[in-house]
Order: sequence, then C-alpha cells, then structure tokens
Amino acid sequence: MNKSISASELRSWENSLPQMAKVLRDANVKDDTHILLEYKLPSTEKRIDFAFNSTMTAFFCPFLS
Repeated sequence: MNKSISASELRSWENSLPQMAKVLRDANVKDDTHILLEYKLPSTEKRIDFAFNSTMTAFFCPFLS
C-alpha cells in the first residue's frame, strides 16, 4: 500500500500503537489472533483504525470498555 500520511497521523500511530500492544499483551491473546490496522471497508473510503479477531472464549479489556 503506497499511501503517504500526514505528520499528525504518524504521531497518532506512534502514540496509540504502544498502548494497543500493551492491551494485547495484557489480554494474553492466542497465537492465532489476527490484527488489522487501517482496514479499508469494502465499497467505501472509510477505515477501521484497529481490529483484532481470535478464537478466545472469554476476554475482558478495561481499556476498551
């Protein structure tokens, strides 16, 4: 994906990615977890900043609550 980004968007990711990494470490997610960053929704210009999917049966994350 060859997309240029603004300095503010870069700063935003530099600030938020370490926090999301901590959330994932603290949640002790399984090895089969899939992480999506800046996922473009089909048929639209909208994006999801961060999403993850796993086969976990139970998950509690106060950061996301």
